[in-house]
Amino acid sequence: MPRHRRCLIDGAFYHIINRGNSKQQVFFDQLDYSHFLESVSLAKKKHPVDILAYCLMPNHFHFIVRALLAENLCKWVHVFMNRHVHIHKIKYETTGHIWQGRYKDFIIQDEYHLLIVLRYVEANALRAGLVDSSAKWRWSSQYERSRNINYLLDRNIITLPANWQEFVDTPLLEEEAVKLMRSLERQTPFGKDDWIKRTAEEYGLEYTIRPRGHQKKK
Repeated sequence: MPRHRRCLIDGAFYHIINRGNSKQQVFFDQLDYSHFLESVSLAKKKHPVDILAYCLMPNHFHFIVRALLAENLCKWVHVFMNRHVHIHKIKYETTGHIWQGRYKDFIIQDEYHLLIVLRYVEANALRAGLVDSSAKWRWSSQYERSRNINYLLDRNIITLPANWQEFVDTPLLEEEAVKLMRSLERQTPFGKDDWIKRTAEEYGLEYTIRPRGHQKKK
């Protein structure tokens, strides 16, 4: 299968995800999580990006970011992933792949759609049953946000609703969830249908919106 083509646009919003190899657990204790976030922070200083949301889960992570210089996005991920893999292999004396491969990403159209993805990311631990409120998951931007902690989060990029906590803890509408799952699985741009089509055509991402499977010849 060919590599996914990156859609890199200066100043655009992106969702980024990677999972443990074969969906295996990667983070086993608090030090694993904290070392990973430290790696993200150090990489951010070297290759600046704005972090709007994040959530670390036992076997995967999510970030929503904006890079004023799009080239910083890949460089930032490369630096923190390499540092994390190095620390992990020394600690657990392992060899081979820790992550499933290249990270996956999709571009987000505007603030309306950005809020949908933000809610999804910050509610990850709640949906998984790890906590009874998204703000209680320590390894997330919602934990930072609810306690006015300033570590990774860049707060001034977007204005959130006053009842953000309640908003996050409320499940997405079915239509929103279906479209978002498509973007997560296929790296389809996330936005209005006409914008998705234009963006896919402009940046060579048509394969992310084509129906899967062989089309029968008429």
